[in-house]
Amino acid sequence: MLGELEPAYAMTVHKSQGSEYRAVILAAVNGAPMLLTRGVLYTAVTRAKELLIIVGDDDILSRMTANDRQARRYSGIRYFLSTQSGA
Repeated sequence: MLGELEPAYAMTVHKSQGSEYRAVILAAVNGAPMLLTRGVLYTAVTRAKELLIIVGDDDILSRMTANDRQARRYSGIRYFLSTQSGA
């Protein structure tokens, strides 16, 4: 039976962006409010190609679906592009 085992890895939702996996197990547990957002939940759910298992608290999922807040990103790209326009 050892030959039937496959390696499995744990990673954050953010690290999985842009990838797909045959099966995804999402741990819906309490955490930082800025991570319990609808966007993070959407990213987690859409990584699964065939199977999605959600383990945890229904209240956390409800909070995530209700939280459509998007954080502002301060990357400095606007400043960088404005200074490079004359180059």
